[in-house]
Amino acid sequence: SGLVLCAMRSSEVASAASRDPGYPCRRYVALVAGKLPKANQLGSYGPLFRCDEPLRQLSNAAHSEPSKDDPQTTAVSEGRGKRRRPPKLSAITDFETLGIFDDDAGTSSVSLIVATAKTRISEQVRRHLFHLGCPVCGDKQYGDARTNRRFSGVFGLSRLFLHCFEIEVPESWVVDDACPPLLRCPLPNELRILLERLLLRKAHDV
Repeated sequence: SGLVLCAMRSSEVASAASRDPGYPCRRYVALVAGKLPKANQLGSYGPLFRCDEPLRQLSNAAHSEPSKDDPQTTAVSEGRGKRRRPPKLSAITDFETLGIFDDDAGTSSVSLIVATAKTRISEQVRRHLFHLGCPVCGDKQYGDARTNRRFSGVFGLSRLFLHCFEIEVPESWVVDDACPPLLRCPLPNELRILLERLLLRKAHDV
């Protein structure tokens, strides 16, 4: 859930974006299973860990795939024939930990984090969190079944706890008041209520 950036083709913002195809900075708040790796620097919201694991663009992504003549394209055997899949691309996501919560038994933890995607790969934040062993709570595709059952049963979570709360657009895109430089969107009620219940429990210092 959260912010989605779009513009009419005839708008001044769209014209500015076409002249300077920069990349808007998207920030997400997420509740994830476990704890992120040890931070190696301090970010704007808390201890920051950067994940730079390369990712393949998904085949159903809107972005164009490499041509069959692309030397980076990987050929993969599949039955009698072969199919080609996109190469791994550079992918960078910054993760900052806001708080860590243990369950009642103290056997598992969840973390409230801010994720900032520095590159543009399909499902990048979710896939990087899966790679780190900290999938998003409520994620049926990449998530942890035990954590999902817990948050569904105890907190009534029936969706991804992943929300785009902020988008910072390139300065060149700012045209009068048509596109402010910083856009924000509050948490939807179901996530806000769950977070308020979770915050009643003591969070670890991070």
